[in-house]
Amino acid sequence: MASSPLAWLLAELPRLQEQQIIDADTAARLRAHYLAQGRDERRVAIPLTALLGVLLVGAGVILLVAQDWQHWSAPLRLGAAAVPLLAALAACAYALRHRPQSRWWREASASCAGLALAAFVALAEHILQRQDAAHLQLLTVWLASLPLLYLMRASLLAALLAGLMLWLLAELPESLRQPWQALLLYASLAPQLIWLHRIKAAAELSLLFSLCALLLAAALSLSMRPLQAYGWLWCAQLGTLWLLADALSASLSALPWRPLRAGGELFWAVPVLAAGYAGFWTAQPGAALAQANIVLQLALPLIALLGLLALRRGRWLQAALALAPLLLALLQGRPGWLPVGALVLLANAYALAIGVGAIMQGLRTRQLSEISAGLTLLAALVLLRFFGSDWPLLLRGLAFIGVGLGFLAAHAWLRRHLA
Repeated sequence: MASSPLAWLLAELPRLQEQQIIDADTAARLRAHYLAQGRDERRVAIPLTALLGVLLVGAGVILLVAQDWQHWSAPLRLGAAAVPLLAALAACAYALRHRPQSRWWREASASCAGLALAAFVALAEHILQRQDAAHLQLLTVWLASLPLLYLMRASLLAALLAGLMLWLLAELPESLRQPWQALLLYASLAPQLIWLHRIKAAAELSLLFSLCALLLAAALSLSMRPLQAYGWLWCAQLGTLWLLADALSASLSALPWRPLRAGGELFWAVPVLAAGYAGFWTAQPGAALAQANIVLQLALPLIALLGLLALRRGRWLQAALALAPLLLALLQGRPGWLPVGALVLLANAYALAIGVGAIMQGLRTRQLSEISAGLTLLAALVLLRFFGSDWPLLLRGLAFIGVGLGFLAAHAWLRRHLA
């Protein structure tokens, strides 16, 4: 038996050629393709194994040092805490000088240096017995890591910094949080995104962009004081922006896992479905939109611009999605324009139209994900209307079962005819 599936396949090629199942050219192309794939796997496996080995050895050294840590003097402890950072920086220098074309060397060394820097700052605070606030420590790590990010062009380090910046904003006192701080922090990652675009690293760019968009939304939510009063509008804006970005970006739509689309569908659907209840409109504050926050105001023209761009490209469903936050902003900012009953009817009709439109588009393009999204929206709309009715529990239960079986049957039919 061959030692691996690749070896077995390569051994089978001559026999398949002798039996005239494949010709010589096909055998040569298969051999070249799978040998190249094997080399790619080795290029990934070998550096990853080395990185894991270095991390395990480093963890073991840390445990050995920790045994006598309390008996060391402060300068000695500072020196020991700096050793991992110096070693990681030496690895970065080696990667830039001797392995400038190796992404694995740059990513691994830069990430290790970023983590070592964070550990050194935390240990130095403890050794020197300083009482700096947590946000000052995180700010120090962020400022010190930016030159390393720009020098190494490491996307993994950028992802770590994106998470650190959200942590930094969470540690700030609530009275000091402002939206411009979140925008400034995440704007520091823009050079990495631009560089990935220039080298045409589409998958890496899309994943990092998706992560930054999700974390920036969380950071802005932390820093926006009027979020509680205008939470529905903010939720609709985020969902629409994510959906339009996913639909209009070729690199995002090519990803097998699409976080912006998944998050956008949820954040868009929740306020739209909630607007189908009278309590949604009667509970809204009477303040004008201008009193909320500048971030909310800036998002509206951006959504309108992306909606028009989607319409020009023939993506009428995505353009229709952009109507939700625009109408919410208009109607919430000017209460009393329409009676509550008309608003509820309008919201239900809009959700119904989007669900039917998604199903029709999915049938036309043979995209099962589009059809599933439309069916899910319609199912949620129907079930929520049952929850809001005065029917007895028995009738509600039978209605839920009937609707659920109907959608399951429709989904099974679609899989059978479209898969």
